[in-house]
Amino acid sequence: MKTALHFSAVVLSFAATFGLTSCQKDQNLEPQAPLSSHAETAAARESGKKYTLVKYGNATLSYLADGRLQQVTRGNQAVLTDRTDYSYGFLTAKTVSYDGQSGPNKKSGEATYQLDVNSGRCFESEHKSYSYVSANVTVVDQKTWKYEYNAQGMLTKKYNKYNGAERTEYSYNADGNLTKAVNYGVNGVAKDELTLVYAFALANETPKLDRNHLNPVAAGLSDEFLPIFGKPSKHLIRHLNSHPLPNGAVTWGKSFQYQLNGDGYVTQRREDNTQKYELPTFVNFSYLISL
Repeated sequence: MKTALHFSAVVLSFAATFGLTSCQKDQNLEPQAPLSSHAETAAARESGKKYTLVKYGNATLSYLADGRLQQVTRGNQAVLTDRTDYSYGFLTAKTVSYDGQSGPNKKSGEATYQLDVNSGRCFESEHKSYSYVSANVTVVDQKTWKYEYNAQGMLTKKYNKYNGAERTEYSYNADGNLTKAVNYGVNGVAKDELTLVYAFALANETPKLDRNHLNPVAAGLSDEFLPIFGKPSKHLIRHLNSHPLPNGAVTWGKSFQYQLNGDGYVTQRREDNTQKYELPTFVNFSYLISL
């Protein structure tokens, strides 16, 4: 029988600059395999522990019995709390989001992800956004995206199915970490660039392993949690910034510091705005630890 230990930390605040995929196995999934968010690293396996993320800032995560993500709620758990529900079919995953400000059970958007039969990676996704006028709902935006991967299983391009000029292209370093995401508009002209750094060379830093694998939504990935966008980066992000192209100055930037537990899992992330003075924000992580 497994013993469940609940490791928790007090939540101070949360800034959703990027999100996570906490399954730390290779992302090659068998057909209809559970899209688990369990973080199973070599260190955890050696200690006989399985980590499941249950709190991420002000987000609370709940799971199905087979380990697949079932629901994410954000806020104080009141009636108007935002939430996203997850459901699964044959080689598909679907999310339905609800905006607490619009009222309970009013959809703000939904997405359906088509998964490759061999790898489990997303090759196409359809997204809809909704708006309400009184009780009437209107689809205000609808897009379908396609995804391409390299031989190592890393995402290299996301593009509009009906206008391939609108796209995001991804670059990686020798460690397999995402280092750049360039966005192109509907006319095919580069609009802006996101750069990601995993260690500060001047400080002679060594990158720290990412045992949760956050999906960088700042780089155009629409879901923070599903492990369906190819092989994730290996290390924790230390700094990221964005600037318009071709020659624009940096418009915003963030730096991150981490506190880790004995198994190397993040228990707290500190976030600082590098473009203007603001008080730092802190994101705390809580896990369900199974032995």
